[in-house]
Amino acid sequence: MISYYCVHFRQMDDTLTQNQNWGLCSNVHFMGPVGSWVGYEHEHFRGRQYLWDMSDRGEYNCTDRWCGQGDSIASVRSVNQDTNPPRAQLFERQGFSGRKIELQDDIPNLMTRYNLNRASSIRVLGGAWVVYQEPNYRGSHYILERKDYNNFSDWGAQNSAVGSIRRIRFS
Repeated sequence: MISYYCVHFRQMDDTLTQNQNWGLCSNVHFMGPVGSWVGYEHEHFRGRQYLWDMSDRGEYNCTDRWCGQGDSIASVRSVNQDTNPPRAQLFERQGFSGRKIELQDDIPNLMTRYNLNRASSIRVLGGAWVVYQEPNYRGSHYILERKDYNNFSDWGAQNSAVGSIRRIRFS
Protein backbone atom coordinates (compact mmCIF):
# COMPACT_ATOMS: atom_id res chain seq x y z
CA MET A 1 0.00 0.00 0.00
CA ILE A 2 1.21 3.52 -0.82
CA SER A 3 1.04 5.88 2.14
CA TYR A 4 -0.68 8.99 0.87
CA TYR A 5 -4.22 10.19 0.68
CA CYS A 6 -6.27 12.93 -0.84
CA VAL A 7 -8.16 15.49 1.18
CA HIS A 8 -11.43 16.54 -0.47
CA PHE A 9 -12.74 19.87 0.70
CA ARG A 10 -10.98 19.44 4.05
CA GLN A 11 -12.37 15.91 4.46
CA MET A 12 -9.95 12.98 4.44
CA ASP A 13 -10.60 10.40 1.71
CA ASP A 14 -9.59 6.75 1.94
CA THR A 15 -5.98 5.81 1.34
CA LEU A 16 -5.49 5.31 -2.39
CA THR A 17 -3.26 3.08 -4.42
CA GLN A 18 -0.58 4.24 -6.83
CA ASN A 19 -1.85 5.08 -10.35
CA GLN A 20 -5.43 5.44 -9.12
CA ASN A 21 -7.67 8.28 -10.25
CA TRP A 22 -8.48 10.62 -7.37
CA GLY A 23 -11.57 12.52 -8.44
CA LEU A 24 -11.11 16.19 -7.56
CA CYS A 25 -8.35 16.59 -5.00
CA SER A 26 -7.28 19.89 -3.48
CA ASN A 27 -4.79 18.66 -0.83
CA VAL A 28 -2.50 15.66 -0.59
CA HIS A 29 -1.17 14.31 2.69
CA PHE A 30 1.97 12.29 2.08
CA MET A 31 3.49 9.85 4.56
CA GLY A 32 6.00 7.95 2.33
CA PRO A 33 7.82 6.48 0.44
CA VAL A 34 9.98 9.38 -0.67
CA GLY A 35 10.46 10.14 -4.35
CA SER A 36 9.08 12.24 -7.16
CA TRP A 37 5.41 12.10 -8.08
CA VAL A 38 3.31 13.69 -10.80
CA GLY A 39 -0.30 14.81 -10.37
CA TYR A 40 -2.59 15.42 -13.33
CA GLU A 41 -5.44 17.86 -13.76
CA HIS A 42 -7.75 15.21 -15.30
CA GLU A 43 -8.47 11.54 -14.78
CA HIS A 44 -6.46 8.90 -16.64
CA PHE A 45 -3.25 10.96 -16.35
CA ARG A 46 -4.21 13.76 -18.74
CA GLY A 47 -4.04 17.55 -18.62
CA ARG A 48 -1.72 19.83 -16.70
CA GLN A 49 1.02 18.07 -14.80
CA TYR A 50 2.29 18.97 -11.33
CA LEU A 51 5.62 17.61 -10.13
CA TRP A 52 6.03 16.88 -6.42
CA ASP A 53 9.37 16.17 -4.81
CA MET A 54 8.19 14.13 -1.88
CA SER A 55 11.47 14.23 0.00
CA ASP A 56 9.52 15.76 2.86
CA ARG A 57 6.54 14.07 4.46
CA GLY A 58 3.52 16.23 5.17
CA GLU A 59 0.62 17.96 3.50
CA TYR A 60 0.89 19.52 0.06
CA ASN A 61 -1.93 21.79 -0.93
CA CYS A 62 -2.64 23.36 -4.27
CA THR A 63 -1.37 26.80 -3.37
CA ASP A 64 1.90 26.34 -1.52
CA ARG A 65 3.88 23.38 -2.88
CA TRP A 66 2.64 22.09 -6.23
CA CYS A 67 3.13 25.12 -8.46
CA GLY A 68 -0.40 24.31 -9.58
CA GLN A 69 -2.41 26.66 -11.76
CA GLY A 70 -5.68 24.86 -11.11
CA ASP A 71 -7.28 24.07 -7.82
CA SER A 72 -7.36 20.29 -8.00
CA ILE A 73 -5.87 17.10 -9.39
CA ALA A 74 -7.67 13.98 -10.57
CA SER A 75 -4.93 11.33 -10.92
CA VAL A 76 -1.41 10.74 -9.62
CA ARG A 77 1.53 8.40 -10.21
CA SER A 78 5.17 8.06 -9.22
CA VAL A 79 7.93 9.16 -11.60
CA ASN A 80 10.02 6.25 -12.85
CA GLN A 81 13.46 6.46 -11.24
CA ASP A 82 15.83 5.69 -14.09
CA THR A 83 19.35 5.28 -12.68
CA ASN A 84 21.17 5.91 -15.97
CA PRO A 85 23.07 9.20 -16.25
CA PRO A 86 20.70 12.01 -17.31
CA ARG A 87 20.72 12.50 -21.07
CA ALA A 88 18.13 13.91 -23.46
CA GLN A 89 18.06 14.84 -27.15
CA LEU A 90 15.79 17.62 -28.42
CA PHE A 91 14.91 17.68 -32.12
CA GLU A 92 13.67 20.58 -34.19
CA ARG A 93 11.08 18.50 -36.09
CA GLN A 94 8.86 15.58 -35.20
CA GLY A 95 10.09 12.10 -35.94
CA PHE A 96 13.57 12.89 -34.52
CA SER A 97 14.64 14.94 -37.51
CA GLY A 98 16.11 18.37 -38.07
CA ARG A 99 18.56 20.08 -35.76
CA LYS A 100 19.47 17.99 -32.68
CA ILE A 101 20.68 19.22 -29.30
CA GLU A 102 21.96 16.78 -26.68
CA LEU A 103 21.63 17.69 -23.00
CA GLN A 104 23.04 16.30 -19.77
CA ASP A 105 22.46 19.29 -17.49
CA ASP A 106 19.70 21.71 -16.54
CA ILE A 107 19.20 24.54 -19.04
CA PRO A 108 17.25 27.55 -17.68
CA ASN A 109 17.00 29.26 -21.07
CA LEU A 110 17.25 27.20 -24.26
CA MET A 111 17.00 30.28 -26.50
CA THR A 112 19.99 31.98 -24.89
CA ARG A 113 22.11 28.82 -24.77
CA TYR A 114 21.17 27.08 -28.03
CA ASN A 115 19.04 29.58 -29.98
CA LEU A 116 16.14 27.14 -29.60
CA ASN A 117 12.62 27.74 -28.33
CA ARG A 118 10.81 24.80 -29.92
CA ALA A 119 11.26 21.04 -29.92
CA SER A 120 8.91 18.82 -31.88
CA SER A 121 10.37 15.52 -30.68
CA ILE A 122 12.46 14.48 -27.70
CA ARG A 123 14.38 11.33 -26.93
CA VAL A 124 15.12 10.72 -23.23
CA LEU A 125 18.10 8.37 -23.03
CA GLY A 126 18.65 8.54 -19.28
CA GLY A 127 17.07 9.93 -16.14
CA ALA A 128 13.78 11.81 -16.00
CA TRP A 129 13.31 15.44 -17.06
CA VAL A 130 10.87 18.33 -16.72
CA VAL A 131 10.31 20.39 -19.86
CA TYR A 132 8.90 23.90 -19.33
CA GLN A 133 7.24 25.98 -22.02
CA GLU A 134 8.90 29.17 -20.80
CA PRO A 135 12.49 30.07 -19.81
CA ASN A 136 13.61 29.90 -16.17
CA TYR A 137 11.48 26.86 -15.34
CA ARG A 138 8.15 28.66 -15.71
CA GLY A 139 4.84 27.97 -17.38
CA SER A 140 3.23 24.69 -18.24
CA HIS A 141 5.57 21.78 -17.68
CA TYR A 142 5.73 18.14 -18.65
CA ILE A 143 7.45 15.19 -17.03
CA LEU A 144 9.47 13.11 -19.50
CA GLU A 145 10.78 9.70 -18.57
CA ARG A 146 13.12 7.40 -20.47
CA LYS A 147 11.48 6.85 -23.88
CA ASP A 148 11.04 8.40 -27.31
CA TYR A 149 8.50 11.22 -27.74
CA ASN A 150 7.83 11.40 -31.49
CA ASN A 151 5.95 14.72 -31.26
CA PHE A 152 4.91 17.23 -28.60
CA SER A 153 1.49 15.65 -28.12
CA ASP A 154 3.27 12.48 -26.92
CA TRP A 155 4.38 14.37 -23.79
CA GLY A 156 0.98 16.07 -23.39
CA ALA A 157 1.78 19.52 -24.82
CA GLN A 158 -0.50 21.54 -27.09
CA ASN A 159 2.45 22.99 -29.03
CA SER A 160 6.19 22.61 -29.45
CA ALA A 161 7.24 25.57 -27.26
CA VAL A 162 10.18 24.65 -24.99
CA GLY A 163 11.85 27.39 -22.94
CA SER A 164 13.79 25.43 -20.32
CA ILE A 165 14.50 21.89 -19.15
CA ARG A 166 15.83 20.36 -15.95
CA ARG A 167 16.67 16.93 -14.61
CA ILE A 168 14.56 15.33 -11.90
CA ARG A 169 16.90 14.46 -9.07
CA PHE A 170 16.09 11.34 -7.13
CA SER A 171 17.23 11.01 -3.52
